[in-house]
Amino acid sequence: DMFAKETEMYRNELKVSRDEKTLLEEDLKQLQERLKELNVSAKAGAGQEAVLEAVQKDFEHRMERYRDEVQYLRQKCDEKERRCEQLMAEKGA
Repeated sequence: DMFAKETEMYRNELKVSRDEKTLLEEDLKQLQERLKELNVSAKAGAGQEAVLEAVQKDFEHRMERYRDEVQYLRQKCDEKERRCEQLMAEKGA
């Protein structure tokens, strides 16, 4: 029962991470659209281009961190599920 609760906890964390991924992907889409708009107006000033690059790099960095976090959470959830299966098999034996 304790392992089921722990597994459920990790599944909930994974769901939260997936929801965050969806939000980050929406943010990426909006930022890319904004970047396109700003690229058109950025031809007037080179300073804006540097700002746009900084925004894009920041977002890419956040997406990389998110991918690492999701991978970690999936790994932990898989480990917990394997452990639960092992314990259930031992209990049945």
